[in-house]
Amino acid sequence: RYADVALVRTARPAEAAAARAELRASAAEHGRDPDALRVLAALHVDLGDGEYAAEPGHGGGGPRLTPSGPLYRGG
Repeated sequence: RYADVALVRTARPAEAAAARAELRASAAEHGRDPDALRVLAALHVDLGDGEYAAEPGHGGGGPRLTPSGPLYRGG
């Protein structure tokens, strides 16, 4: 018994649900009660394309896409 809480970072609620199912199955395989495991999801929130750089030279043109999701930057 090493952890009672798992924090997963996902881009979509369906991915969080899949991660939860996988963690619960793994807990059961190792003799743990799956209901004792709490899975917290850190979801990325996309505000749409209404965010633009406030000043010239700060990127402009909307969000910059990163592996973790869109990155917004203001002045």
